[in-house]
Amino acid sequence: MTRSTDNKELILPDDPKNIYFYGHSLAPADYSYFQTIFDHYDIYNSSIKLVFCYSIYDSNKENKIKSNYFEEVYKLMNTYGESTGTQKGRNILHKMILEGRLMLKEIDTSDLKNIESANTKE
Repeated sequence: MTRSTDNKELILPDDPKNIYFYGHSLAPADYSYFQTIFDHYDIYNSSIKLVFCYSIYDSNKENKIKSNYFEEVYKLMNTYGESTGTQKGRNILHKMILEGRLMLKEIDTSDLKNIESANTKE
């Protein structure tokens, strides 16, 4: 919220090719956040790619972490599609998958540590 009052730079850029989400729970309480972004970019009719990134923070729970995250993305996209009130909206998940515009990507936490280390040296 401070960024919107202190900085006149656009928070949502004009024409991104990809939007990456990382470190987000995808909880129903945050749905309006996603709805605003998806509506802003008209994701059904655009060519924008949504990339939902996750990390395996406990190797003993790898399968559970993956399946939970996949399920949350599935629910998010279906909820969004249903909220449009159109038949097109109801098939947005499958449309985006078939067009290669909905991806789930694992981020190795060791890569994040390397990025963080490099950033603190600058």
